[in-house]
Order: sequence, then structure tokens, then C-alpha cells
Amino acid sequence: MSVAVAIFVKTPGLSALKTRLWPNLGREAAERLHMACAEAVASVVAEAGRRHGMTAYWAVAEENATAHWPGFPCVEQGAGSLGERMARVYRRMYERHGAAILIGADAPQIEVRHLAEADAWLRAASAHLAIGPAE
Repeated sequence: MSVAVAIFVKTPGLSALKTRLWPNLGREAAERLHMACAEAVASVVAEAGRRHGMTAYWAVAEENATAHWPGFPCVEQGAGSLGERMARVYRRMYERHGAAILIGADAPQIEVRHLAEADAWLRAASAHLAIGPAE
């Protein structure tokens, strides 16, 4: 068994994102913020992968937008509610790796130690699910 980490992203220019920030920041600044957060999360996930053997993926919201997300393999989220999309990505990651961590791109505060704790928990014989706090 290995552990996959899927980072859920939307692609600027293809999906509206961070729309609640538009009135104060404007659309372009909100998109730049989204990308900065995604890059911060990706950096931490990549380091966790190097240290702990996890495999990183982009979980991309839009169909045929995977070319916009270099650095990690991509999987499409597919259609449906957030729960349906998360379930779909989880199933794919579980089939490939036996365990999966799903994280949003808007979690730049994540640290390697958080992913390492989830990784250790998921590798334990009795673990099926690890849920971390969203702050």
C-alpha cells in the first residue's frame, strides 16, 4: 500500500473561483491568490512525498484542463456535487494506492507534519479514514 495526496483545484479562466473575494480584491487578484495557495500546498505535498513516499496528484475540476497543472499527475474530478467529486477522486486514488488524502488548494497553512500524521494513520492496519481540522 502507498498513500496518494490529491490536491483539489479549479483552473483560473475556466472556472469562477474565490468569488467571495471579488468585491474586495477583484477577479484577477483572487485568481492570483488561488494560484499562490495552490503552489504553497503543492510545495508542502511534494516535500511530504519526498520524505514519506506519498504520491501527489492534482484533482482538476474542469474537463480537459489537466495541461494547466504541471508537476504532478492529474485526475479529473468529474461532474457532480463536491461530495460526489471527492468520492470519485478518492475511489481512483484508493484503487491505485490503497489509501488517499484529499486536500483543497486553499490550505496554504498545511505543514509536512500534518500530512505525515495522516500518512501514518492511514498506513496503520485498522485505519480507514483520517479527517483533519479545517481552520
